Amino acid sequence: MKSENDLCKRYINIFFVVAIYWIVSMTTVFVNKTLLSSQSGGLSAPLFITWFQCVVSFLICWTFSTTKGIPGMYKFPEGTPWHIDTMKKVIPLSIMFTGMVAANNICLQYVGVAFYYISRSLTTVFNVALGTILLGQSTSKQCIACCGFIVLGFWLGVDQERVIDSFSLYGTIFGVLGSLMLSLYSIYTKRILPHVNQEVILLSYYNNAYSMILFLPLILISGELHEVTSPLTHNISGTAKACAQTVIATHWYNDSKTFLWWLSNFVVVGASALYARFKQLEMEKAAQINVDKEEKANLV
Repeated sequence: MKSENDLCKRYINIFFVVAIYWIVSMTTVFVNKTLLSSQSGGLSAPLFITWFQCVVSFLICWTFSTTKGIPGMYKFPEGTPWHIDTMKKVIPLSIMFTGMVAANNICLQYVGVAFYYISRSLTTVFNVALGTILLGQSTSKQCIACCGFIVLGFWLGVDQERVIDSFSLYGTIFGVLGSLMLSLYSIYTKRILPHVNQEVILLSYYNNAYSMILFLPLILISGELHEVTSPLTHNISGTAKACAQTVIATHWYNDSKTFLWWLSNFVVVGASALYARFKQLEMEKAAQINVDKEEKANLV
């Protein structure tokens, strides 16, 4: 009876983990698409958005690392990304991670969410190919046949995107690059994990720490700096700065705050972000009215 209860608890835990992964993953895709969609007044700066997300992920991991996790619930593994030996071993993998997440968001900027999965569906094919080339792994005929069908499905999806006139070559290319980088990242992760005591969360902490630095020259080279100095981005940046400032201050002065205190900060930050978004929509509406007036005047 006890073994059955333990098995039931294990299945429940697995279900909730998978459910949370689904929710977070799908939410991230839809949020990123909304941010990147110029048609809805989005920010045409995929590298900056990805960099910002890396910064947020780093701050979350850094906070848990500082507090040693959640007392009585979760213990965050010990480690810091700022050791020279750690940098030498992990940064090559972080370069792949940077390329992967950047390619994913650039792809998402140019393709619809419905086609996003198809555009990145070649990961399995690259896993098989690179596993054979780099690791000398053998693959069964059944698996090779499956890869053939994946390629066929990918080609069919691209063809149908052309039929409905929504195909983006640029987005598809970056989707394929994202699949390639994900495959490389997965292969080399196995080599790097022993250097971080097999702690995946610690590796994620390091990757985000290095990636938020690696993204900076890419943002400058891509010309996104002009896009991210817009008034809207300034408001978002100010809100993010205030949030980071609060976290750093509580750590610096060893202040112990209650849950409701932190909740009040999140409410203020969230409301401020919504205000910036609403003001942006108002500005866009006013600008569109002016454009319509000018077009009517020209017609007269």
